[in-house]
Amino acid sequence: MKKFLVFVLLLIPVVILLALSITGGIIKSVTIVEVKELMVIDEFDKPFNHKAIYTLDLIGQDALKIMVLVTPAITYDKTIIFECVEGEEYDGQVRVEKIEGTEAQYNIFAVLPGLCKLKIYAANNIEANAYIDFYITSNILQSLNIFYNNQKLDEGDTVLCKAEMS
Repeated sequence: MKKFLVFVLLLIPVVILLALSITGGIIKSVTIVEVKELMVIDEFDKPFNHKAIYTLDLIGQDALKIMVLVTPAITYDKTIIFECVEGEEYDGQVRVEKIEGTEAQYNIFAVLPGLCKLKIYAANNIEANAYIDFYITSNILQSLNIFYNNQKLDEGDTVLCKAEMS
C-alpha cells in the first residue's frame, strides 16, 4: 500500500505538468499574434533613418545588408514583404534577396538608377511597415538626346556643324 501511495504522489506532478504542457500547446496554436512593429537596422546595428535618402551605386557596389526585426518576438508568421513604391518621382528600382541561413537578414541590390522608395511590411499586418528611400547612381550613359536648331535629331540624321568647347 505504501508503494502505491508513493507512486500516486510521484505521478500527480507528472500528470499536472503534462496537462499544462498540452494546454499551452493548444493555446499557442490557436492564438494569432500579429506583428505590431518592424525595425530596420543596418549591418552595424544602427536603425535606418526614415527621413534620410541612402545612396546605392548601380555598378561596383556590394549589396546593402539590412536586418528586419519583428515585434513582438512571439509572432509565428514573420513573413516580410518588400516592394518598390510606384510613382512618377520614383524611377529607380532595387532587388531584395534573403541571406541564406538567416532568419531576418536581407541584401538590397540596385537594379535601375533613380529614386526608389522601398516599402517593407509584414504579411499578416500591413499596418506594421517601414520605408527606406534610395538614390541609385550610375556611371553608365542610359540615353543621349542631341538637339540642333531646337530640333531633336533621330538615329540616322546627319548634320554638319562646328564644335565649340566652352
